[in-house]
Amino acid sequence: MILPALAGRRQGRSFTDDDWLEVRLLEDDAPEALFEAACEADRLPGLRARLWADFARDGYRPLPEAVAGALAALPVRLLPWAQAPCWHALFAPDVLRSAEAWQAALRAIPVETAHDLLQAYVSQWAESPEEAAGLAEPSVPHESLPVPEPEAGDLHAALAVALERLAETGAQLDGIEALLFALPRQVPDFTDAGLWLQRRACERMVRREGMTFLMRHLSSLRLELVAYGLLRGDWSLDARQRLREAISDTACHGMEIDKEDVLALVDEAWEG
Repeated sequence: MILPALAGRRQGRSFTDDDWLEVRLLEDDAPEALFEAACEADRLPGLRARLWADFARDGYRPLPEAVAGALAALPVRLLPWAQAPCWHALFAPDVLRSAEAWQAALRAIPVETAHDLLQAYVSQWAESPEEAAGLAEPSVPHESLPVPEPEAGDLHAALAVALERLAETGAQLDGIEALLFALPRQVPDFTDAGLWLQRRACERMVRREGMTFLMRHLSSLRLELVAYGLLRGDWSLDARQRLREAISDTACHGMEIDKEDVLALVDEAWEG
């Protein structure tokens, strides 16, 4: 399968069991048994990002006491550009134990604040069009990226909630699109939380607009995200045929895959 194959690189070394746990935690089909394993493997910041994203999209659900207790004891560390009170309120201990407290914290996030956080992140994580074209020097030193743990886990939890806030309201969707169209300053591996945020953003926009979203933005989306969007939907044969034709006729780009890989995926799903 195309996308898991991208997980074969981890900053020049082989994947460990903990790396695979990190990958599995971020995906939608991760069983809850992994949550307690994450507590034992010291992957709590990543687990918090995954759970907060799910709560924002699907609603609060009670957590096993061992998981809730471990997360409640985890310090919160947010970067200077994520200091609005609404982001800190997301990490209050009662948010872990009450649907009402979670909903209150979520509704207290202004759409504009969610949009601003996504834009600030994209400006740090992604190249500008001028940088990508080699017309400008990087505006952020590479050695400052990625954001070091544990700050990254809390930041990505807030970013995932910001993404869901915009998707839920349908307001200022250009903030989600800016994330989707961004190219990372550094070549990341599959566990990179920025790529995870992009995958969630793609799933959300495909859920809102269907295959039309992928077809309209083929020239701007990485082919990895087109493939992910294809895998996340139950598409008709007609929709697959239209996507196939659009990919064939459009100049597309990918980090690790090319057009032929995605066309093969379309045909494989078609035959299945």
